[in-house]
Amino acid sequence: MTPILKELLQISALPLKTIENNSFSIDSSGFSPNKFSRWFDHKWGAKGKETEKRLFYKAHIIVGNNTHVVCNAEVTSQFVADPIMLPQLIQEVKMNFDMKEIDGDKAYSSRNNLELLNKLGIVPMIPFRSNSSKKPKGSRIWRDMYNYFAYNRRGIS
Repeated sequence: MTPILKELLQISALPLKTIENNSFSIDSSGFSPNKFSRWFDHKWGAKGKETEKRLFYKAHIIVGNNTHVVCNAEVTSQFVADPIMLPQLIQEVKMNFDMKEIDGDKAYSSRNNLELLNKLGIVPMIPFRSNSSKKPKGSRIWRDMYNYFAYNRRGIS
């Protein structure tokens, strides 16, 4: 059922392809069903007095900045990190839309993601984490984007 729903979501965005302005945003958000999990139960297979933890899922989405149409989405467990999802989501949207720029938060800042976006001809507007090194480690796009953000901090909110 999930592949069918995902395809329907992607197809429903296609009519807006001609008016979407080549700029997209990526982010994720958590949501929770009415279900709890306990580590004690997981480990020992029995009920205990350990604290309950609410289970949640993450919806990773890419939207068009002009129309706000959801172009792609993927629901994962709470343990899937945001930067891991970027390549798959981007490549699927790139098949249907002319992507020129992607906006994202610091969670998507990685050399691998910047390299992929550069290879696909997409400008990554992703700020760097406070502990990011300016050392490119062989990545020219990392150096270029690091310098861009370092010298344009006032213009970037």
